[in-house]
Amino acid sequence: MVHYNFHNLALMRLLSLGGQVLTAMFRKHVSAPIIAAGAVVKRGAKVALVRRNRYDGDISLPKGKLKPGETIEATAIREVEEEIGQRLEVQGFAGVTRYLAAGAPKVVFYFIMSADRDDGVQKDSEVAEVIWAAPEEAISRLSYREDQRLLERLHRLEVV
Repeated sequence: MVHYNFHNLALMRLLSLGGQVLTAMFRKHVSAPIIAAGAVVKRGAKVALVRRNRYDGDISLPKGKLKPGETIEATAIREVEEEIGQRLEVQGFAGVTRYLAAGAPKVVFYFIMSADRDDGVQKDSEVAEVIWAAPEEAISRLSYREDQRLLERLHRLEVV
């Protein structure tokens, strides 16, 4: 079951509409953003990171692009299943990162998920390795500052 606090209700309403509303909002100002979703996956006192085969073996949180007709939550669930091999439920909203990817704006919505094991079978050939690390180590291993900031905030708030 998904639990949301009062502060996330408006955002979650927007998220339930999928990427169409966000794309329409951005079109007025710049090229349409790439919309993606992922998760901060917890297992005990550790979080999941993925080392990718592409992008010089970067290390990031599990995430991926929205498919046409897919909601942002569904994207996060699908991407986590593909990248760490476990189908997990959304437990809450973690935050948003924004950056330029190959010159195009990219917005990634992250959710909180919990795993009870670390032995999933990856379904995504883009992922070379799943790494389970304590939050402090995970922050230092992440390749991108936006991901580090998100995990730092969640760690400060004792979410992870």
